[in-house]
Amino acid sequence: MQHGVDLSHHNDTPAMFTPWTFAFLRASHGLAVDDSAERHAAVARATNPMILLGAYHYLTDRSGHAQADLLLTREASLGGDMMLAVDVEDLPKGPPWPRAMYAVILLDFVQRITARERRCFVYASSSYVTELLHAAPITMREVARLAPLWLADWTAPYPTPLPWATHAILQDGLRDGLDHDVFNGTIDELRGIAGLPEVTLTSAERRTLQQGSTGSDVHAVQRLLNVDGAGLRTDGIFGPATERAVIAYQRKHGLAVDGVVGRETWTALLGTR
Repeated sequence: MQHGVDLSHHNDTPAMFTPWTFAFLRASHGLAVDDSAERHAAVARATNPMILLGAYHYLTDRSGHAQADLLLTREASLGGDMMLAVDVEDLPKGPPWPRAMYAVILLDFVQRITARERRCFVYASSSYVTELLHAAPITMREVARLAPLWLADWTAPYPTPLPWATHAILQDGLRDGLDHDVFNGTIDELRGIAGLPEVTLTSAERRTLQQGSTGSDVHAVQRLLNVDGAGLRTDGIFGPATERAVIAYQRKHGLAVDGVVGRETWTALLGTR
């Protein structure tokens, strides 16, 4: 079982992210940016380089397409390779969203994310999902077809509300004053449900990487180098900073120094030398 946390501008940044294997950070709301995500992400990556991060968006009554585009932009600016989620609930101090209208905006959001070949979780409580389903059953069934559910339910036994058959992630309450989330599976399985490419840690399956390379395996190299203290931005782009970090790693570990991640360097990074 994987333990996670979700944070927004309401939360101070934890000093360490080592208690968790995944974390969702609120990156945007409506058509506005939540810049606390940068602060949280920096500490998360510095203290737990292998953590799986997610960016989530608080859905309002604005255009679903525009809100989805904002989340995608924010996820890229935060370094990419992040899970995506949309938070579905009423404003704390505002009137409730008209349920049928809100369901249509939610579907518009989810369809936009899907059209960009991404996948997002829908974060909602059982009661809220039930209200949306009652107001817009056809719309909500399509939402459930496209997006896995991140259920907010602090009371066992945590039944999954229709139209979903099951929930992927559960927020089951608070721990040390922070929202606590659980996923019943491996971190690679969570990546798969989130629609992220698999990060395989077998050196024989890795291609040679050098300056100019991009992709999920570059993300993996950057995270592994950060475990060794590199402090890289994990953006999946093998640029000059990543090359310098590779060279420093090769010198430190007695490898051939060429700034290229080939079989020998992959093997060392993966701890199978």
